[in-house]
Amino acid sequence: MIEKFKSSEKILFINKYNKYNLLAFTSSTFLLPSYYAYINKFYILSVLSFIISIISSGHWYNVNNFSLRIMDLIVAKVCFVTYLTVLILYTNYGFIDIFLLNIMILFYYLSNYRLSNKKEDWVYYHVIFHTFATIDQIVTLNGLIRK
Repeated sequence: MIEKFKSSEKILFINKYNKYNLLAFTSSTFLLPSYYAYINKFYILSVLSFIISIISSGHWYNVNNFSLRIMDLIVAKVCFVTYLTVLILYTNYGFIDIFLLNIMILFYYLSNYRLSNKKEDWVYYHVIFHTFATIDQIVTLNGLIRK
């Protein structure tokens, strides 16, 4: 099963290019909401943002590391669900919050669509997704602070 995943066409396409410095950088921007959560005493969110920043940056620094790839996929989904839950349950979210969230989701799916169609520009869509993920984390934290 693992060998089948490692040799899938999508994984081989990802590993073919070495354009990931930008993705490693945008993954490291998750340290911004980590620090912001920390100074505002939201320690669980701080730790989650810190962990995804380290794992995701490591994954994009070394895309051939299968363990980092799996950890990135799992931890990113845990972070997404956690921040989404916090946004919905513990903030007074508004139109702009939902708009930014939808933009992030849109670029995630666009990057996957472009990747599935073997378009090299998928990387740039993923960079934009990372950027909006950082913004959405900060917006959610602001919502917690304002409440």
